[in-house]
Amino acid sequence: VVLNIHTATAEFAEAWLNGKGNTIVFFLLEARTNIIASMRTFTIPTALAVQIRDCLEQQDERYNTVADVDLRMEEIMTEVPLEP
Repeated sequence: VVLNIHTATAEFAEAWLNGKGNTIVFFLLEARTNIIASMRTFTIPTALAVQIRDCLEQQDERYNTVADVDLRMEEIMTEVPLEP
């Protein structure tokens, strides 16, 4: 799962980063069409939600655009094999 804080509007991102909730909604998209195939809502431990917010705040500070984050994610996926 790639999380890119720059894909959200500034207002939404700010509200989420400063929020206290611990619910995450996952969308499964068909890769070629971007059609939603499934959606699930999960409640995660509060400590994990805090860690995710901290990481996304660091991402926001380090990268300026969606493309900057996407480029780094592509580099990571090339550097770190995801196959078992």
